Amino acid sequence: RGAEHEGSPVSPGSPMFPRRQRGISLVEVMIALLLLSFGLMGMLGLKMVGLKHTGHANARAAASVHATDILDRMRANPVSAAAGAYALALDAAAPAMPVSVAEVDLVQWRRGIASNLPGGTGSVSALAADGSVRVVLQWTERREAGSDANTTGDPDTETLSFTFDARL
Repeated sequence: RGAEHEGSPVSPGSPMFPRRQRGISLVEVMIALLLLSFGLMGMLGLKMVGLKHTGHANARAAASVHATDILDRMRANPVSAAAGAYALALDAAAPAMPVSVAEVDLVQWRRGIASNLPGGTGSVSALAADGSVRVVLQWTERREAGSDANTTGDPDTETLSFTFDARL
């Protein structure tokens, strides 16, 4: 055993020549799996937060599209817009039997909001003397923990609002 290191002041098993370890212990495997599981849980948590925020961003983007949609319809029909035919409150129903172009526009606009935003509705203020108009859209979303937003009666949902001011 010592023949290969004859004349050397260092013997096998000393710190200069540590013994070779064969295999890994069960404790090392368990620690590695524990660290891996914490990393995977962290990545899963980040993915869930990202999906939640993507849903909120999509709703805000849809609200913006619907606000510009009704404004474009009003710009295409300036006589009716100036006469106040597009004025509609949040709690008012869209015309049941639309006759004018403005009424058809409002019905189609409200249907689009209802199909793209959960519990969605919208309002349009009457055209002011300076040509300004306010469009408000509201919808409900799942309430985030710790949020102090307006609730709709259901403690798990909250009402969100998007206001768009523009000039025609």
